[in-house]
Amino acid sequence: MSGLSVPSTVPGLSIPFNVSGLTTPGTAWLNADPPTPQPTGDVALRTVPGMLETFNAWTSVFTFVKTLGVIFGWWPDGQKEKPKTRPNYTPGETPDDVPIYTKVNFWIGNDGPHPLDPTKPPMINAGGDAPDVHLFGDGGNHIGSRYQPGFCPSGSIHCYAGVDTEGYASYVLLSGNRNPTCIALMTVEIPGVERKFGFALGNWAPPCEKISGGKNPWYYANHDLPLKSAVNDVSKCLWIGSRKDNQKPQYVSGMQLRMREFRSNEAPIRKMDYYCRNYPVLNFRIEKYPHVVQKWAIDPLLAGTKAPTGPFLDPQWATETEDTEDGETLVTEPLPSVTVMGTFGDAAVKERNRNRYARLARRWISAPDLVEQIAMDPSVYKSHQPGHLASELCDRNAGAVGHSFVSYAEKMFCYMPTKTLYKFCDEIDEGACWSEDDNKVIVKASDAGMMAISAADIPDLRHAHSSMNIVWK
Repeated sequence: MSGLSVPSTVPGLSIPFNVSGLTTPGTAWLNADPPTPQPTGDVALRTVPGMLETFNAWTSVFTFVKTLGVIFGWWPDGQKEKPKTRPNYTPGETPDDVPIYTKVNFWIGNDGPHPLDPTKPPMINAGGDAPDVHLFGDGGNHIGSRYQPGFCPSGSIHCYAGVDTEGYASYVLLSGNRNPTCIALMTVEIPGVERKFGFALGNWAPPCEKISGGKNPWYYANHDLPLKSAVNDVSKCLWIGSRKDNQKPQYVSGMQLRMREFRSNEAPIRKMDYYCRNYPVLNFRIEKYPHVVQKWAIDPLLAGTKAPTGPFLDPQWATETEDTEDGETLVTEPLPSVTVMGTFGDAAVKERNRNRYARLARRWISAPDLVEQIAMDPSVYKSHQPGHLASELCDRNAGAVGHSFVSYAEKMFCYMPTKTLYKFCDEIDEGACWSEDDNKVIVKASDAGMMAISAADIPDLRHAHSSMNIVWK
């Protein structure tokens, strides 16, 4: 694979950060006043309560009501829970200063139209679901998961998922949710580690699909990634979402990577084949819901271990063999079983939630798939950036998925539903072409030339409204 540069995720992908700003829980002070002495005598005189006594009485009532509210859950508890800490933590920090959770952040590119209502415009109320995050230790042991982290707006660079972990994460497994989202960058902050780990998902997708032969659904992200170097200077994003039954893959359902393989101080820089053909290193998943991590049987990073040079996916490196007729079996570590439904609330609340989830599931199953949604969406992306190429998106051997695209640098228009490329009308004398004035494909031909143009050459564009243009400078 000559001509492919090694994505320099090291050391440029490491972003310095400090574990700081943590607050300790508020201290609860007990205010207990000594009893008021009663007058000594045959008759105790009744005094009129003063302002201080009245205030103290009302304060006591308020405190009593608040205490009941905290107990029964309708009054928020003001005390902060102390962060979980790693016992016997030593590298320069005290245990109370280091919380046991790993923070994963996603940069979202263009997440496309609404999954249930394609008529809603993108970039406004479409949004996307962050993938489930599963973390595994270096030996493939599961150390923590975060299910359904939440909604991520298009273009967001602050879409966090905190994962309670028991140990240091090495393998990251992302599992998509119902609304596919195009993710440009993932950063991982591990407690006690001095630098962030950054990985540009979309920038790895095109070169890996050329090596592996598969199609990784990517699109331009239009982000200025905070990386010193990447596969190239043009940011891309990768579509991740859960698949329906019997659905042709139009986006990956997940992605797995091993962070140690991309750190300069832990692993050497290798050829692209090593990264794109070895499942434990980097793996774009297409099963319905990725729930197992594929790990090394023999770790190439161990001291004294000879690193694999090929053929890649060799059983001794990526798999363990079993004496069965079925042949080789990948070394996998499954996720623990989880309960999707919550356990809180009475039976009526649970039943309403169950019915709601069922309705949403039926709507999702019957809703158009991603390509159909985008084809129905009245938008077209336009870019003045030299690296945004309509010809690259329209390559039918590539896995690009997204809206139709105008490249001013190339003076070309890519109609994505059919991957058809049109030149600007001022670049040709005759034929179907993109008219920037009309904001659609038109025919530029004489009467005789019109006879040679078929209806299939002119797409029935639904994005003829200039108000729906999204222009990148």
